[in-house]
Amino acid sequence: MLYLLILLSCISAFSQVPGTPAIRPASPPSSGAVAPEPPPYKPEELGTIEGIVRSHLTGEPLKKVNILLNRFGDSRSITQPSSTTTNAEGKFALKGLEPGQYRMSAERPGFVRSEYGAKPGAMIGGTTLSLEKGQSMKEIEFRLSSHSVITGRIVDEEGEPVQYATVQLQRNRFFQGRKQLVPSNSASTNDLGEYRIFGIPAGKYYLSASTRNYSLNYAVDRSADPKSEEGYAPTYYPGTSEIAASAMLNVPVGRMLQGMDITLRKVRTLRIKGVVTGVPFARNQVGQVSLIPKDASEMNSFMDRTTSMFRGPRGEFEIRGARPGSYILRADYIEPPDLRFSARALIEITNSNVEGVSLTLSSGGEVQGSLRIEGEASLNLQDLNVFLQPRPGSFAMGGYASARVKEGGAFSIPRVTPDAYTIRVNGLPNEFYLKSARFGDTDILENGLDLEHSSSAGIELVVSGTAANMEGSVVDEKGEPVKGAAVLLRPDTKKQDLLSLLQKMVTTDQNGRFKLPGIAPGGYYLIAFDGVDSMEALDPDLMQQHESAALKVEIKPSTKETRALKVVSLKDSAQ
Repeated sequence: MLYLLILLSCISAFSQVPGTPAIRPASPPSSGAVAPEPPPYKPEELGTIEGIVRSHLTGEPLKKVNILLNRFGDSRSITQPSSTTTNAEGKFALKGLEPGQYRMSAERPGFVRSEYGAKPGAMIGGTTLSLEKGQSMKEIEFRLSSHSVITGRIVDEEGEPVQYATVQLQRNRFFQGRKQLVPSNSASTNDLGEYRIFGIPAGKYYLSASTRNYSLNYAVDRSADPKSEEGYAPTYYPGTSEIAASAMLNVPVGRMLQGMDITLRKVRTLRIKGVVTGVPFARNQVGQVSLIPKDASEMNSFMDRTTSMFRGPRGEFEIRGARPGSYILRADYIEPPDLRFSARALIEITNSNVEGVSLTLSSGGEVQGSLRIEGEASLNLQDLNVFLQPRPGSFAMGGYASARVKEGGAFSIPRVTPDAYTIRVNGLPNEFYLKSARFGDTDILENGLDLEHSSSAGIELVVSGTAANMEGSVVDEKGEPVKGAAVLLRPDTKKQDLLSLLQKMVTTDQNGRFKLPGIAPGGYYLIAFDGVDSMEALDPDLMQQHESAALKVEIKPSTKETRALKVVSLKDSAQ
């Protein structure tokens, strides 16, 4: 994450920025039009899926397994998930299913929740189920892996138990455009300092322990001999504050790792005092101020933060337990039912307390724009949603934001906070893709949308109906179909935003076949992996290691491509 360290810099409301007609004070959102329901299928066109769930280790049937079936693919025909439970013989049946592509997952206490066809112990990256009209798919065998368990104690430097400590497993994954530590299973210690983390998929993890810091209502310290404030530093197993010096745990399938003890040691902590201004209420309501490490991943930011409360209308706050470092200081207040006010500042804490911080709340602004269809292609614009997704590392205060496109192509996204975003258009049929997106003179497909330094222009989107579609098959060395292989279509670009927009990944179905719809014309690399889950397959390092096995393809507009791939098997290394 790249941030300029600005001491106590505050973010003002968009409405205070002169000369920005594209961004106006936010107004309550309208209900918008409801997307039309897909046409119903005839009873004889509906299908069924039947099968059995077994233990991966013993092969015995498993009863009381919860089955969930999710349809995916064409966004115009997404249906509500279907569910069922296995009977005493471990069998299940789902009926009345529309034709299409599905992902099936299963969950039962004592086993890892996983997708059908996923590698042993993995939660995701399973086999796609392709259901044709009127098809009765039988003899599906779903194997669940026993979960792993980690137990231990968290104590202080004197060997005393630390209760209510958070013990967290993390693993390296490629997520939101970059490799980062992603939290997995966690637990809290009891009064003896004991913890038990269960439901763990097999894999490599880092284990850490920390205590949550909440600065709510502190008593006045009137000790005869006041001491400097101290707090427990987050510690990685077996006993270091630096993840680079910690021990990575290789957790096998269905094993219990005992005695994974961690000792927490106290370090000197500091205070941050300030005031939240622009409080939109006169009564004594409560808001929250959070201190988030600047280098925390998006997934870890909720665990690593230190929080305090502020009350209106004075808005004073005090955060205790902070350690030296670079942070994002953020204030949030929600006015029921859904009006949100936020503020953010970048702050550097050295070796002394920080006082006099001022954060000014804003409800965000309204981002306006237009969308048009290139050429003579026909498309109902009111079926589309323009979607703003915070760029990695931005910690956007308002989170995701979206708006439905109106008749004629205009759209208006309310309550957008001044941050960095990527832009998407949801609801496009398979033959369409987002060809162009500009904000003034900036190509925001390549460079992202920067609303911290906005211009007077609105967003201009162009959608083309010349997308290509690809289908194909994946085989092994013997020419046999490979089900559940991860098929990755990666654009030939070094632009991170373009890569995130254009990159596509699917898994092969029960017949070893795959479909990749809505492909923008251009140059790509196509490859299929077996033995990794979908997060691992997206890692660019993996593609670089096996680039010689990738097929280079040039996608032309409005074409229907067919490709046959030989799988790159990583099963041995994965296991």
